[in-house]
Amino acid sequence: MRQAEESALRWFEPAIRRLIAQEGFVTTDGTIGVLATGTLDAASLSSLLQSLLLRVPEGTWELVTHPGYNDAGLKKVRTRLRASRELEMAALRVIEGFPQIELVSFAALRAPSAPATNL
Repeated sequence: MRQAEESALRWFEPAIRRLIAQEGFVTTDGTIGVLATGTLDAASLSSLLQSLLLRVPEGTWELVTHPGYNDAGLKKVRTRLRASRELEMAALRVIEGFPQIELVSFAALRAPSAPATNL
């Protein structure tokens, strides 16, 4: 099912990229880890990060993950990700072994440069 969802997103990608550019939205250059949602452990994250550094162009990439602790608040919410939250929290420590990767928040993303105008 996840692969079908990813295929659909790839099919819509050109239209989405055009809309982002036209509207001046701020976004990342892409995402990694979508297919690993709910199963992301230290070994799979390490593999994803190695692939990112070897094959993906430089830029800002979103790591899709849902780390957290299974506390009382989470127990009240229906989610299939409950079992993986602590696993993903532990997996994020792998990033420390990749000094060439800088963690940033979405607040650090920059808007695309405005086109130059001639006056």
